[in-house]
Amino acid sequence: MKDALLKDIKVLDVGSWVAGPAAATILGDLGADVIKIEPPGIGDPYRYINYVPDAPQAPKDNYAWQLTSRNKRSLAIDIKSEQGYKILCQLIETADVFVSNFPPKVLEKLKLRYEDIQHLNECLVYGHLSGYGENGDEINTPAFDRSAFWARSGMMDALRIDGSAPRHSLLAMGDHPAALATYGAIMTGLFQRERTGKGGKVSTSLMATGAWCNALPLQAELCGAKQIRERPRSQSTNALALPYGCKDDQWFLLWIFDPDGGCTQLLNVLGQSDLLDDSRFSTLEARTSNAPAFAQQLEQIFAAKNWSEWEKTFDANDIAYVQASTVPQVVDDPQFIANDVFVDLVGTSTDATRTVNSPIFIDGYERQAAGPAPEIGEHSESILKQLGLDSSTIQKLRDQKVIS
Repeated sequence: MKDALLKDIKVLDVGSWVAGPAAATILGDLGADVIKIEPPGIGDPYRYINYVPDAPQAPKDNYAWQLTSRNKRSLAIDIKSEQGYKILCQLIETADVFVSNFPPKVLEKLKLRYEDIQHLNECLVYGHLSGYGENGDEINTPAFDRSAFWARSGMMDALRIDGSAPRHSLLAMGDHPAALATYGAIMTGLFQRERTGKGGKVSTSLMATGAWCNALPLQAELCGAKQIRERPRSQSTNALALPYGCKDDQWFLLWIFDPDGGCTQLLNVLGQSDLLDDSRFSTLEARTSNAPAFAQQLEQIFAAKNWSEWEKTFDANDIAYVQASTVPQVVDDPQFIANDVFVDLVGTSTDATRTVNSPIFIDGYERQAAGPAPEIGEHSESILKQLGLDSSTIQKLRDQKVIS
């Protein structure tokens, strides 16, 4: 097994919240040395996501911070100050990757646009994740995944049932795909550097990532297709495409692509072949016209037994299905565990013993073990000493509140 692929790569995480920093997390999982730059005192506001009312509550664990900031070193420094900015520039001179998700106007104010720091390090790969892209009137519009990724991309509207109100996305549901896109852009920049010897700027946005996730309906629209919103259950035209609940309230989805032969097979397995004698269900056309009534028949059948019984029946008779897993079921799912989707936490003081792995796997190379997330400024002194600052200078910076 070879050392981690990105072992000698130094990354400056100069962002906040989720999407930009999560890209740095992936780089860190593959071995990069990630330095988290955050303001003294309060640190990155994402440290306090547990206090958001919609977030799952875990009084003892800062689970969100642990997930996105594992293995990073924290330098708490006021980069708005002259001394703090000078130190950051020193770090940039020796870094391989700079990643930020600050809006353009913030980067301009901080003198951290690519054109501001390009001269410091021609080998630097500068990764920028924006909300609404690098051009246009809205480049500085405040953006989060629920706005730029979810609502603006058309998914919020497209995924609602006809006649119902739109739904919120899950917390950070768009941030993590955008982080993957940012990671991909950065790795492409590093590949370019291997080819040319020089770095450069790479970018993506929450909006563009949302459009990519919603690409099939958007491409259909570009081709003049008519959009079809999902019908309410009471207006369904295919009872075999609906989720069903069991006696124990476990839900599942049938995965039957042959609506005629597959239906006959299913009813035979269920011992309900007599339903095919009912004129409402005897043909594919009839079942399509009477899908809500057919669904009601299936609902009663499936609600009579627990999921474990149906699962055995389906497996024994080659009925395709997928369980609608709950979150507690997912974290104990043997298939996820066998593929290292969840990995052990090492050296942490949290109640959790495992964490969610980043979904990039490279055969033959070690991964960085999932270690603890840093306290605010936990590594400030050691990072500054690596830059050549002595203890008295560091103490002076601390006294002046440039660092903490």
